[in-house]
Amino acid sequence: MSLHRESRTRSLDGMANRRETDLAFTGNSNVLVYLIHGITGTPVEMSYLGRKLSQANGWNAYATTLPGHCTRLRDLVRTTQQDWRRHVQQQLSFFRDHYETVFVVGLSAGALLALDASTKVQVNGVGVLSPTFQYDGWNTPWSHTILSSAMRLIPSTLQCFVFHIDGPPYGIKDERLQASVRKAYSFSVIIRDWIHDCWSPRRTSLGMVP
Repeated sequence: MSLHRESRTRSLDGMANRRETDLAFTGNSNVLVYLIHGITGTPVEMSYLGRKLSQANGWNAYATTLPGHCTRLRDLVRTTQQDWRRHVQQQLSFFRDHYETVFVVGLSAGALLALDASTKVQVNGVGVLSPTFQYDGWNTPWSHTILSSAMRLIPSTLQCFVFHIDGPPYGIKDERLQASVRKAYSFSVIIRDWIHDCWSPRRTSLGMVP
């Protein structure tokens, strides 16, 4: 089985909210597995599972791109859980109308979206991978206890500055890759990108860039 970009899959014509970053794995059956990545993730997270399901069973698999993902930080912070829930339900309804058997599988927060969608759209099974019901563990920062209350006081445009990066023994194991991720999430880089994202549209509207 080969991996195809969603834009090359004719059976997906008419589906809402398709993105170039979506991944479709074509099989030879009337079974479809709908794959949902985690928050701040990408469809690539689900590519291994989708490929294996297609190769081993001949099933079709589709890895979606949640709203606000695979673009810029400003797009992500403008989306809400309602946007993600609506997106998943619309696409899952499309597949329900086009396939005899439909499964939905999600990773982390994507698992919660899968469970939520299964209460709205009839599916044949649900797969939940590392579902996030509650943040806990010995490495959870003490600030988490007040985070849910504090977030109500923080403007949505500034909430992107509130994050937690897993450290050893959790998270990314490769030290060089871990260092690269930490650098990308450093306060100076976040501030720089935030200023750039806020300033670029203004420059364009003023005719300062072609």
